[in-house]
Amino acid sequence: SYTIAAHSGTVTMTGNSPVISSQDRMVYWPSTEAPLANQESCATWSSQDPAQASGVVTQEGLALRVATVDGVTRGLTVTKGVWASANFALNVHIWNTAWWVPFRLLKSFNLSSYLGTGSAISHLPWDVCARVVGSTLQFEVWLKGRTPPPWGDAAQGGTVQLPAGWDFAGEA
Repeated sequence: SYTIAAHSGTVTMTGNSPVISSQDRMVYWPSTEAPLANQESCATWSSQDPAQASGVVTQEGLALRVATVDGVTRGLTVTKGVWASANFALNVHIWNTAWWVPFRLLKSFNLSSYLGTGSAISHLPWDVCARVVGSTLQFEVWLKGRTPPPWGDAAQGGTVQLPAGWDFAGEA
């Protein structure tokens, strides 16, 4: 379970109980969000510490085009890498709960030249935005208090073409 607190246009999420497995995911969006095909979502990522005593590292991310039709949920995510402590990698996945494994990696982006690696990794918080327009998904990441990079800046973000069939309306 999670505690979700909204105040002054900011939403803070905090985990309250253990993650069941390292592949657990939860998507949150405001109930007033209108389904759109082209959209943008931004957040401040603030944790890399294990979420619970299980040692499962917090894997923060952004979700776009989340839609449930006929009991099947589909969506797009941009998440911070956690496997092998690769917090400098950002991953773009497509999700479909009708698949045997409900997610597929589209592309992983190595931002170590900007974020650093190992003990040299830039400390959080990081600001991050992702947007999807038509069949293109882009994201950007920057250190808190710095100027956001332009969309398409490969040193601080990435661009990926979505497969056919992923241009649909959903929530962010």
